Amino acid sequence: MRKEFVKGQFYEAERDDLIEQIKECFLHGPGEILGKKEVKKLYGLIAPHAGYVFSGQCQAHAYKKVVNSDEKVFVIIGVNHRGSGNFISIEDWQTPLGKVEVDKDYVRKILDKCDFIKLSNEEHRYEHSIEVQLPFLQYVKKDFKIVPIILSEYSIYKDLAKVLDKGLVIASSDFTHYGFSYSYVPFSSNIKENMYKLDRKAIDYILKLDSEGFLKFVKDNDATICGYAAILTVIEVAKLRGAKKGELLKYYTSGDITNYDTAVGYAGIVFV
Repeated sequence: MRKEFVKGQFYEAERDDLIEQIKECFLHGPGEILGKKEVKKLYGLIAPHAGYVFSGQCQAHAYKKVVNSDEKVFVIIGVNHRGSGNFISIEDWQTPLGKVEVDKDYVRKILDKCDFIKLSNEEHRYEHSIEVQLPFLQYVKKDFKIVPIILSEYSIYKDLAKVLDKGLVIASSDFTHYGFSYSYVPFSSNIKENMYKLDRKAIDYILKLDSEGFLKFVKDNDATICGYAAILTVIEVAKLRGAKKGELLKYYTSGDITNYDTAVGYAGIVFV
């Protein structure tokens, strides 16, 4: 069992406190949890992975779209922040809200079809980018399974997309990481305005399902979008399954909550 690593840091450690925290994210984000029946089919999702006090409201906007989904399998593609490769996990996960089961047959199928994803439970042990998505999923869905994948290489995104032939794919990613602590200071004045503009350029490529344009943007701007490999993959999956566009549900930055000395952008996006 993959135990919680960032409980008490990124989100509340106790079950009741965590439920209350997620409720607050919904109430102060989209304003409600349940609404009228969503009729649009979802082809993919992008959600941030920071501490809930920062990105939780943005996550709530994204996961509200999942409430009425019939999907029972969620392929969550996170970031390997260690940069050690591309890994899939087959062991079940634990959060304060209970056990999350892995679709082990699907994991084996993926491993049989490609040699660019390796099996490693250990590589997932201390990576938070998938873990912080799970309580939100548990809050809005019952009886689901996950397929957890972390990436540090982008070049495989088209091949990986072809292998992911079922389940709703969720890309776990934050957007621009600004500040000296991130070694990324492309501007020093009008920081909020410039961050919004910079991330909006990236988001526009995503909304148009333009993976190649998005990748060029990342390279040209030395972008600090940590999960860009996951984003590239979910764009390709969405296109293969018939998505027409992406929809931006919410964007803001941690600077809007604290200050802009150091700030990270968050976006909730669905593909329809």
